[in-house]
Amino acid sequence: MRDPSMIATKVGAFELMVLSMVIVSGLTKQCGARPQKPDTSVRGVVVSEDDRPVAEASVGLDGTTYQTTTNKQGKFTLRGFPYGTYTVVAAKPGFLAAGQFNLEITKEHKRATTRLVLRPDPDYTPNSVKIVDITPTPESVLTPGKDVSIRFRVQYSLSSDPYATIAVSYQDDQGKALMPMPSQVTISNEKGFRSFGQTIRAPNRMNGKIQVIAAMFTGSATQSNITDMVTYYVRPFMDQVKVSDIALTAGSAWEKGKETSIVTTVDYVLKSLASAEVRIQARADLGNGRFEVLLIQVSHSVEKSKGEKGAFTFQPTFMIPRNATAIQVRAEMVPKEMKDPLVIQWSKPCATDKKPGE
Repeated sequence: MRDPSMIATKVGAFELMVLSMVIVSGLTKQCGARPQKPDTSVRGVVVSEDDRPVAEASVGLDGTTYQTTTNKQGKFTLRGFPYGTYTVVAAKPGFLAAGQFNLEITKEHKRATTRLVLRPDPDYTPNSVKIVDITPTPESVLTPGKDVSIRFRVQYSLSSDPYATIAVSYQDDQGKALMPMPSQVTISNEKGFRSFGQTIRAPNRMNGKIQVIAAMFTGSATQSNITDMVTYYVRPFMDQVKVSDIALTAGSAWEKGKETSIVTTVDYVLKSLASAEVRIQARADLGNGRFEVLLIQVSHSVEKSKGEKGAFTFQPTFMIPRNATAIQVRAEMVPKEMKDPLVIQWSKPCATDKKPGE
């Protein structure tokens, strides 16, 4: 709440400033001189509660048009404003505004310094986009030269701007667009979902990645740092890996918040590779169909010299998160000279309140 005496001081200063401008204007007409701005300034720094500089915060003299933004070090300078008593205010989305009251600027004290501390706004939700409910399952392997229909929704939150554009593009791992133009939609409400879908053809002889990218452009911005991305691999289907069976071990429960143990059988085929590492993962979904939470991973080496085909079992034990809606087992085959998997295969999802197979 503002100090009433400070407001009165502001009004008096404003009236004095107007009178001064009239006198200076008259002198300018008589003498031909240009009016000079007062040699006034307010310098300062804006920091967070943990004393880190806050860049790109808006800083201004309350009730005036004198405004600026902080640099990377959180520093700012305001110059050339009339003498008076001011409130310096700093603000940035995600923080509560901070200010210093009764800052007096006079002929005797033309310059002032200040330090403003921004505290987090507990009710703030940042702008965001998230690709959810996507098919095929993210990080699946696509076949070169074949069409694939990709369907999904974008979940968004828009709290810092009145409107924004969501753009969806499909690119290879070199950044080349697979579609001539991105799909776009304008949003103005705070939260919601928008559906997208596209049939694309994986490039012939491709051995790489396809990325689905959702980006939010706020206002008239031409660049975006609010993005989400899903990756698919494009590989020739010569070598294969498959989760063929999942079963609970005796005494295990397929329930949220409880430890469980499963026996999983994995089949594999080696045709082009002499050897590879097979990684087996259990992943949890938190309600968006992405299965992003890694619960456990085990590895098993396979060699063609021991036969092109084979199978093995493993028995991982892991805790099912309380907020998980489903669990899925993923098998991937990684050549020893590569970091990315050559083949990926997912089991059917198992709801956390059901046993596998139900």
